[in-house]
Amino acid sequence: MKVLIVNGSPRKEGNSYKVSRIVGENTPKECKVEIVDITKYKVAGCMGCDGCRKNHNLCVIKDDGKLLTDKFKESDMIIFVSPMYWWGISSQLKAYIDRLYVDDYLKNKKSKKIGIISIGADGLEDAEYSIVRTQFESMCKYFDWELIFSHSFCALEKGEVLKDIEKIEKIWNYQ
Repeated sequence: MKVLIVNGSPRKEGNSYKVSRIVGENTPKECKVEIVDITKYKVAGCMGCDGCRKNHNLCVIKDDGKLLTDKFKESDMIIFVSPMYWWGISSQLKAYIDRLYVDDYLKNKKSKKIGIISIGADGLEDAEYSIVRTQFESMCKYFDWELIFSHSFCALEKGEVLKDIEKIEKIWNYQ
């Protein structure tokens, strides 16, 4: 199984970065894992122009969107890791997800396993975590993807997420 871990945080070496690495290091041996730090790429948001529909699924925006979309298509499982900003995922991660439109998943639904890891400053009882989970549940239902896990962590200061290191290391025990 090919696993793509997408770190959606703009903070270099922040909590999302650390979680992405720990999850990657604990990936089952039979999996091939790749970690993508979204902010190392230039990805503009979808303009909704439908140029890709007229251009053989090629986006009119000239950036790294196609490269990242190809990584998504080639993967069996995608784990999205994001800090919580204003009750949602980072704008960088949202831009990446929106650009998946280019490959016309409406016509070509492909089975994917999806994992979500959200990291926020508020306590785990806060609505921001359930809002993000609901968003991904809706996407998974629409695309016939399987949401296999959604884990949340409370961490404000850089490195604070490491207080939950055992929980992070056990993310693969999602069954």
